[in-house]
Amino acid sequence: MFKNPVHKGREEGIIKNCAQMNYFANYWKEDLTNIDTYGSQLTLKYPDTDTIYRYDVTHESLSPQYSIFTKEEKGDYEQTHLWFRERKAFDYFSISSYYPSKDYVYLVGSKGDKVLTYCYNKQDGTVREQKRQGKIKERQVPWFNIPLRRIERPFVLDNDLLGGEFTVDYRSAGKYWIDVLEPFSEDNWIDIGRIKATKAKDEAKKKELVEALENVGEESNPIVLIVTLK
Repeated sequence: MFKNPVHKGREEGIIKNCAQMNYFANYWKEDLTNIDTYGSQLTLKYPDTDTIYRYDVTHESLSPQYSIFTKEEKGDYEQTHLWFRERKAFDYFSISSYYPSKDYVYLVGSKGDKVLTYCYNKQDGTVREQKRQGKIKERQVPWFNIPLRRIERPFVLDNDLLGGEFTVDYRSAGKYWIDVLEPFSEDNWIDIGRIKATKAKDEAKKKELVEALENVGEESNPIVLIVTLK
């Protein structure tokens, strides 16, 4: 049995503020633990922690694999975990997910309405940062005077092979990253004009992708792009 170390000393408050089924309250919520199995190695990152842990099968234990050091403020635990949060609760820095590969570890997080992607080079220890404009969505809910606010933190890569962008919607078996393009979807489609304007490593495959996108109709199935990790 493993426990999120951030919960230590907060057990009473967490139990007191967990969801109640018999009445409406502004209870606490927490993101899911981020898990990956790249290279047949189970790793995980608990919410609100600065550590990626590696699972040792032989000793049935977790040990730190990577630590994330930052001077950014993370905010008050209760205010940043409320189901219905004030807008200012999103102004703090947080890392929500990570994606390991052969040569890099990618970290995805946010601060305010900016989605942040970090690329850590395993060989030389350098870190690159990319900022994208995100959006804090608001939705009114009955019985609450504070809107329900959420921010999506997609993992988006520049697709230098085919042009445009590649959004990792799913990952599978620690080996595949998958982008599912839904026809006519505002949230998950692709900018054909940007692909055409981008210089790609494989121009033939780029042309094939553009033709597939331009021939999509209302009854067309989603287009699935799959990356196989080394």
